[in-house]
Amino acid sequence: MTNTMKILVLGAAGQVGCEMDAAFTRVSAGVRVDGPMIINATRSGCDISDPKAIEILVDAHQPDWVINAAAYTAVDRAELEPDLANLINARAPKLLAECCRRVGARLIHISTDYVFSGEGHQPSTEGSATQPLGVYGKSKLGGEEAIKQTIETHVILRTSWVFGAQGKNFVKTMLTLAASRNEISVVADQCGAPTSARGIADAIASIVFSMSKAIAEDDRWGTYHFSGFPYTTWASFAETLFLHAQEVGLISKGPQVIPITTADYPTPARRPLNSRLDCSKIEAKFDISPDDWKVSLRAMLESLQAAEDV
Repeated sequence: MTNTMKILVLGAAGQVGCEMDAAFTRVSAGVRVDGPMIINATRSGCDISDPKAIEILVDAHQPDWVINAAAYTAVDRAELEPDLANLINARAPKLLAECCRRVGARLIHISTDYVFSGEGHQPSTEGSATQPLGVYGKSKLGGEEAIKQTIETHVILRTSWVFGAQGKNFVKTMLTLAASRNEISVVADQCGAPTSARGIADAIASIVFSMSKAIAEDDRWGTYHFSGFPYTTWASFAETLFLHAQEVGLISKGPQVIPITTADYPTPARRPLNSRLDCSKIEAKFDISPDDWKVSLRAMLESLQAAEDV
């Protein structure tokens, strides 16, 4: 590449955002090209709820790509803060898309399985009917639709059950609870796929390099699903987590997982019972395979243990 790509990452301190630097280093080495210039924007550097801040940031850096890893992700609190959820998840992506179109940047936006109702047992494809159950899912769907209507050169990446070494997630919560409990009740009738933040970051980096010279008419622009594999339940995920955590020395003994139903654990926001995502499209278009979440989980736990040993 003659010119170094300039990539602006919003939400750079989040689970996926903090993985982007390393992902571009790994993927650029694999495809034998120079790594891009990464501009990391955290909440302190750009409050995505502030429209003016978004405009200033994009105009100042004139990026080739913008990766939007920023979002309002408090699913239950969104029921009490619908205006804020919509501001961050729907209105901000629209403005971001407008800014990208103006400066000629391409946009990658992370979305969620919560845009679906979760009915049935089959994996949802990119063309499946959307029917979010709560404010969070509706706000994320609003962001998707705004981007589609605003800019052609976009990739929307839906994912599910994200975990990583940084930020708040199911794995971190379970490890904290394991320190003080012998038994933990976990929902066993919701099925989906845990997805590592590192895997998502690698997929995004691969798409960027693959699409670096793509024109607006390229048929690869659009919406994709990327998640872990194999499918599982939250309860089975927890059991696997505790087993590996004990093996790497993070916990001395894993608590017993007590399977419960969604009805046994009521929450302000309804969750999809079926969060399975069909990832065949991204594999066909970009040769990106689903992330083996068990391998990624083990690697994450080993990194956490190594950090404790320092």
